Amino acid sequence: MKKLLFLLLVFCGSFCLSAQTFSRNTDTLTKSTKNVFYKFLIKKGSITPQNSQNFVVKIRPNVSNTMNDNEYKIHHSNFTLLELNQKEQIDFFLEINGDSLVDRTRHLNLNLILHDTLNDVEVTTDSLKIVVNPIAIYHNEYRYLAYIGTNFDLVDGVKANNLFFAANIYLEPENNKMGWFVSLYGNRSFTSTDSVTVLARDKRIERLNDSTVLAYRETAELIRSNVSDNLGAHTSFLFPISTINSSTKLFFAPSAEFIWRRTETKSDFNSGIPLDTIQREGRLQIPFVENENSSTTYTSEFSFSIGPGVILAHQTKQMSVRLHSSAGYISSYLPQNRTIASVLEENYNNKNDIYFNGRIWITEATSGITLQAEVTNTLINPRPFYTVTLSKAINFKSLGSIFSPITSR
Repeated sequence: MKKLLFLLLVFCGSFCLSAQTFSRNTDTLTKSTKNVFYKFLIKKGSITPQNSQNFVVKIRPNVSNTMNDNEYKIHHSNFTLLELNQKEQIDFFLEINGDSLVDRTRHLNLNLILHDTLNDVEVTTDSLKIVVNPIAIYHNEYRYLAYIGTNFDLVDGVKANNLFFAANIYLEPENNKMGWFVSLYGNRSFTSTDSVTVLARDKRIERLNDSTVLAYRETAELIRSNVSDNLGAHTSFLFPISTINSSTKLFFAPSAEFIWRRTETKSDFNSGIPLDTIQREGRLQIPFVENENSSTTYTSEFSFSIGPGVILAHQTKQMSVRLHSSAGYISSYLPQNRTIASVLEENYNNKNDIYFNGRIWITEATSGITLQAEVTNTLINPRPFYTVTLSKAINFKSLGSIFSPITSR
């Protein structure tokens, strides 16, 4: 009898190993504070016994599991191989019980069993290995924050009148669903300064007659500084990539951003040395014109960017650190001319480019002190911008207290 059972086992194993399989052989899950259901599929195989109605498909945990039986539940009813062949695939659900404590990573291995009810012989036809990560601690206090503070500038130092503000909504994906991040902000970029020697510059122009002017020229050093004030709106959709530990996660974050950038350019001519005096044709309505040594012009530009990116988030009760990085397509609308006023220009040129952007937000939970840094640049026509801010983070639910009366009536 034992020999017969052995022969049946070998015979069944030779053709039943392909009778049915899991739709995938590995998976990674993460515990939550609530019970979570995960769907899996059992698929029809390529080889099927003729008397498939006598074979029953079962799911059985492996003895090598490191997950306790009271931490999960398999929602599955045994069915015959004939039913699977007719439906081609049948699903079952794995329920992971909610947990509020941080635990080590567990392993749950499930075997797919084919039971020959006539001969009472069982064969394992497939296996599913599941890694169950510990609960990902999510700190709700970092979801809705407003920031107010000041910008750093390596040229001018920290100025209280260089206001920085932002409003962030950061919703991490739960149970492998999509999350969302949006930021509305206003900041100031670092001042960039360059200098060049101007070999011939008209310092003074005098009228000689109706058709001739006299130009006094000089050689001078031109120092030009640019500083940009930015108003922006950024949004990203968050998709889980990896849970490094209970507090650190990596997300795929396709991003889109719109920026209105107002740039102030100051030009200063220093160390002027007289060069020569020349006559040339020209008309001048007044006796003379004295060119200023200093001038200021303004430009207003608009840009829209879109592209893939990643967000690395580390959040604990003490600290929140979020690193954003993205690259892609940017379309910028630049004015044709600079103006001496801050009004918007009428004529713009469109330029397309490839951009890179990196941001980091570091928030200390107790005080709300936040350090934010950003760098952005373009590939074809490089235009680097750097921003560093120091601010105080305020939870949205606390904003109402700012406007409450000093005394109660």
